[in-house]
Amino acid sequence: MKFIDQLKSVDRTNFNTFTNNSNSNDGSLENDDPLQVPIPSTPVIDVLQMPWYAGNTASKSRLNKIPRGYIIERNQKLNSLLSGAIYYLGTVINNTKKVTPDGVKSLLGTISDKIPKSATSVFTDIQSSILGALESDKNLLERNNLTSLLGLYLTEETGFKYALPYLNSSIGVNSNWGDEGDGVLSGIVNKGMSIIDEISKVVNITQPGVYIQKPKYFNFDNQGKSVSFNFPLLNTINRSGFNYKSNYELLWLLAYQNKPFKTSFARTTPGKIYTVEIPGVVSMPYAYISEMSVDFRGTIRQLAVDTPTEYQAPIPEAYVVNITFTSLLTDFGNTMTGSGFTTTLEENKVRFKLK
Repeated sequence: MKFIDQLKSVDRTNFNTFTNNSNSNDGSLENDDPLQVPIPSTPVIDVLQMPWYAGNTASKSRLNKIPRGYIIERNQKLNSLLSGAIYYLGTVINNTKKVTPDGVKSLLGTISDKIPKSATSVFTDIQSSILGALESDKNLLERNNLTSLLGLYLTEETGFKYALPYLNSSIGVNSNWGDEGDGVLSGIVNKGMSIIDEISKVVNITQPGVYIQKPKYFNFDNQGKSVSFNFPLLNTINRSGFNYKSNYELLWLLAYQNKPFKTSFARTTPGKIYTVEIPGVVSMPYAYISEMSVDFRGTIRQLAVDTPTEYQAPIPEAYVVNITFTSLLTDFGNTMTGSGFTTTLEENKVRFKLK
């Protein structure tokens, strides 16, 4: 295998999902179906070095002229309900200011005073790990000028990083202004305006037309932007040690990491979260793969593959891969002034700098 060193079997799930200590005495739970966690064997999976184009191997200087996206895979450390609670409570505690590690530390310290002594050690681990996750996400959000969202998601890197050729057109901007705003105050104002409208219609009942111009309200789009990568993978070419086996392994890994994994009657791990950066096009601190399709082209043969066990799989002459990432955040302009929007190559190598 080129990208996966091994599948690590995790027999127990930590009660708090944060600590790495799975000792049965600290509240960890046994998995009925052990979680199989892929361990990376390479710093970056660079598809531009793989057989995605025909002909002779291109020089590094030519490959560096090809637009690309940098993808960093992340685990969600805490479910969205609880991380959202920390995000909102931390903001309130800090007098409606942005969440900070110190503010959350104060919040968790207050909670720890209320829990039984028997659970103190577990909660201490949770507290330490939450603060560690906050620091990790803080670096990511600082890179995108979005530190006001710190705590919205708590994540950690899985170790898998990708560089994908970006051959699509740039994404656009969509916005909408509507007739009504949101919130209780807006409802009161709109009700008052409606009353005035009715009075005006009565007063001007003899006029041919009655129309009162009302202010429009900006409608914030809760759905994040999407960006797609489309590229071929050729299974009849062996380039730089990459061949049909590495092509299959890449697609297997992406599919595996984005399916839920059942470990017990109730516990199920979700798909991964991704940081997506396409220099000069888009920067998404948190995104997910909303669609992935692989079309077969040419003659299909049954060939040996290993991921990590060896077996036979149908292999075409070429794959046509489409991967769509959708942001978990609204399309804020903040990201366009951040360093994630202006990532560049350094010394002909793919580098990921999140600090």
